[in-house]
Amino acid sequence: KQGKEGKTAIEYDFNQSFAQPSIWPEKMNTYDRAIYSNIAAANDGLSEVYNQEALNHLKNGTDLLNFNNTDWRKLVLNDWAPQQKHTIRLTGGSETNNYYVSLSHIDQNSMYKNNNHWMKRTNFRLAQSTLIKAIGLRVNATLDGYRQTQTHPYTSTAGSYYEVFSHINDKNSRFPGVNLHGLPYSITDNPVAETAADAGYKRGTASVINGKGELIWDLPWVKGLKVRAASNYRYYGETQKSWRKDAAQYDWDSESPIYANKPVLNHKSSTGYSFTNQAFVEYANQFGKHNVSALGGFEQYYEKTEWYSLQRDNYAFNIDQIGVGDANTQTNSGEEAEMGRAAWIGQVKYNYDNKYYAEGSIRYDGSDRFAPGKRWGAFFSGSLGWVVTAEEFMQGLVEKNILNSLKLRASYGETGLDESAG
Repeated sequence: KQGKEGKTAIEYDFNQSFAQPSIWPEKMNTYDRAIYSNIAAANDGLSEVYNQEALNHLKNGTDLLNFNNTDWRKLVLNDWAPQQKHTIRLTGGSETNNYYVSLSHIDQNSMYKNNNHWMKRTNFRLAQSTLIKAIGLRVNATLDGYRQTQTHPYTSTAGSYYEVFSHINDKNSRFPGVNLHGLPYSITDNPVAETAADAGYKRGTASVINGKGELIWDLPWVKGLKVRAASNYRYYGETQKSWRKDAAQYDWDSESPIYANKPVLNHKSSTGYSFTNQAFVEYANQFGKHNVSALGGFEQYYEKTEWYSLQRDNYAFNIDQIGVGDANTQTNSGEEAEMGRAAWIGQVKYNYDNKYYAEGSIRYDGSDRFAPGKRWGAFFSGSLGWVVTAEEFMQGLVEKNILNSLKLRASYGETGLDESAG
């Protein structure tokens, strides 16, 4: 977004929303499921799945350990997932100079009752545009970026939204989710324990900054001649901390915690930057019914990245720091990489009376993914076009709305790929 001419204006927006799945059928209770299971077995000539004693327990709730009626959704989830968004903008300027400033924040929560799955993101943008009318030079500059943090519970049986919801939807309602004391029951794939407040977490933080500078010079001495130069820069930094820790679970009539596995900690970090530089000369003009345009220039791209990963297993203490873990289990890895591309670009376009079109282009591309001496290649493309409905003999069909637009086009082109090189 860019600024606009006018007095300085300040705007503030606030949005509060609540979300839930649009289609979420109600499930049968355990007793009805048992009845239909017996009916299905009888139709297949099989013996009943649930005997009368089991049906009585399900109907009367007299044996909750073995014949429960667990509503997994109600145990784990709220009815709605709230989200707030705040945005403030500052705009203004004149014909020759305008500016735009914005700052926004999103606080997005999930339906988890323990509020341990969420995303928070702050965005900013600064934009400035200046026109030097005397020489036809426009200078544009923008700076934008964001910082985002998101987290999700992480245990040995679930570490993502998909895994937790699969257990909520697929876990048999006959099994209890909590014990007699309302504590997470010791059963595998228990979403109550997977989303408990004392479960581990996967927490990622990303910071990104983008900067762009651009010069556009409409030369006043030559009609249709333009010089354009631009530079883009991007920096990012990310961290991912994964603390795999099983929450406490309990036997049916117990308040003594049981932990299925010892914690594991993995910490990854990555940083990188890239930039693109462009310089082009463009020309476009019309001579009677002849329209011509041409473009020529140079483009280069470079990026450098690095990442590191550390891990330790079998934590004896619930302290989510690398140095506390068992040094005998430590593993680490990492990588650095860089890549560059460059290209000389040329393009010519011509059309006569907006009926007949011809276009040709060439790219001389280079990539450091190839061996020295084999990094550059030339690639051509061309096309011819004919707007048939612009011809006089087609006007009867056009006026009657039988055929409004018909264009024939033939083209050929070659391009180079370097993704599989190196």
